[in-house]
Amino acid sequence: MASKTRSAFLCAAILCAACSFAAAADKHQLAYKFTEGELIRSKVVHLATTETRIQGTTQESESRGVSEKEWRIVEVSASGEVTFEHRVTRIDMRQHISGRPQVAYNSDKDKRVPVEYEKAAASVGKVIAQVTIAPHGEVIKRVDHFDGPTVSMGMANMVTPLPKEAVEIGAKWYFPVEIRVKDEGQVKRIKTRQKYVLEKVVAGLATIRVTTQVLTPINSPRIEAQLIQQLNNGIVKFDIDRGRVISQRYDWDEQAIGFSGADSAMDYLARYEETMLADDAGDNAANKPADKPAAKTAAKPQPTDVPRPPRQ
Repeated sequence: MASKTRSAFLCAAILCAACSFAAAADKHQLAYKFTEGELIRSKVVHLATTETRIQGTTQESESRGVSEKEWRIVEVSASGEVTFEHRVTRIDMRQHISGRPQVAYNSDKDKRVPVEYEKAAASVGKVIAQVTIAPHGEVIKRVDHFDGPTVSMGMANMVTPLPKEAVEIGAKWYFPVEIRVKDEGQVKRIKTRQKYVLEKVVAGLATIRVTTQVLTPINSPRIEAQLIQQLNNGIVKFDIDRGRVISQRYDWDEQAIGFSGADSAMDYLARYEETMLADDAGDNAANKPADKPAAKTAAKPQPTDVPRPPRQ
C-alpha cells in the first residue's frame, strides 16, 4: 500500500514538473541585446496626405520623407543597460500644398536647402541624442546634443517599450504618453497610453500589435483634429534571439468633422515604416517596406505616387 502511495506521489510530482516546464516554455522574454561598438542602421519612410475642407474650399497637403538613421552602441553595462548615439545620416524629403510649388530636399544631391528643411538638414550626420536604456526599453537617461527640431518622422517613442517579465501570447502591457494640444488659446494636456499586445511568436520573431488609447474625455472637434495624427495603430516585429526591433509599421486613415465650423472636415491618410537595413537585420529581416499607404478601398498604389485620402 505504501509503495503504491509513493508511486502515485512520484507520478503527481513528475506531472506537476512537466506542467511547470511547459508553462515556462510558453513564455517569451523580450529584451534588448546589443554589443558595444555595434552599428544599427534603419530605413524610415513616412508618407502623409491631409485634405481639409472648410466652407466649400478644399486644400490638400502631401508629404514624403525617406531617411536613414543609425544607433551607434557606445556602452553595454554588466546589467544590460545600453547607451547609444542616435543619428540621422541622410534624408530625402518633399512636400506639396495645393496652389503652391513643390518643395524638396535630398541631402545626398542638393546643395541648396529650402527654408522649410533647413533645420532638418542641419541635423543630418550629427549626434542628435545620447540615450541610455534598460533591457526592457525604459529610457534611463537622455542627453540631447542638437538644439532645434530634427527628423522625427512622426513617431514619439524612440524605443519600443517591452515587458520586464517573460510573457505568453496574448499578453498586454502599456506605456503612458501625454499629448499637448491647443484649444481656445490654451494648451491642454491629453492623457493617452500605448497598448502593446504580443500577438504571436514564429521562429523567434515576435509580432507586437500597438494601438493608442485616449484616456482623457474629448468633447472638442478641434482637439480631435489635432489628435488624429498621433493615434498609432501598427505592428512591431521584434527578433527575440538578437534582441532588437527589425521592423515597425503604422497606418493612419482618420477623419475629423466640425473642427472649424459645421461644414468643415479633415481627412488624414498616412503610413510610417521603419526597417532595419539588410546587412544589419539578419535572417529574420522583414520584407522591404512598401512606399505608400493605401486607403481602405483604394487600388494598389504605385511606388512613385504620393498617397491621397479617400474622398467622402
